[in-house]
Amino acid sequence: MVILPAIDLLDGKVVRLAQGRRDQVTVYSEDPVAVARRWAAAGAAWLHVVDLNGAFDGAYTNLPVARRLIKACGLQVELSGGIRSAQALAQAIKAGAARVVLGTKACEDPSFVQRAAKQHGDKIAVAIDAKAGQVVSRGWVAATALTPAALAHEGAQPRAAPGGAGRRTQAGHRLGRHRLAR
Repeated sequence: MVILPAIDLLDGKVVRLAQGRRDQVTVYSEDPVAVARRWAAAGAAWLHVVDLNGAFDGAYTNLPVARRLIKACGLQVELSGGIRSAQALAQAIKAGAARVVLGTKACEDPSFVQRAAKQHGDKIAVAIDAKAGQVVSRGWVAATALTPAALAHEGAQPRAAPGGAGRRTQAGHRLGRHRLAR
């Protein structure tokens, strides 16, 4: 079993939101690198780092912090929150992310996830965030008509190979992070 401790970043600080609400923030540390080092010292192998600015605003803004954290902590780090473009994805991988988690983009543009998985393989994971039985996105503030099962099923469907030759599965497309309502 792999346990993924998480660091939520908002404006470069380690925070926790009360029930995912941006207006109810508790700051735990102004030094994310020190927090990551504490997780490493406690025996963690992986660290999940969420850019809450990105999740809410749509652009991964804490990349400089994530880059320092990856370099300093010696852990396998997965980055998430606001990674909604090919450029942001490439920057996260270039920063040293062992894995990049796509959530909102998986709901809104499944073909993007397919292309990312084809290009980056196991470096891509999909998060399915759910509240009251429905998939939510954009930092838990946008409801969708999708159920978690429907989104997972859609992502796991075999796809016709280009040119119609045979069938294939989506190599590397993982649906391994299903979080229930906060």
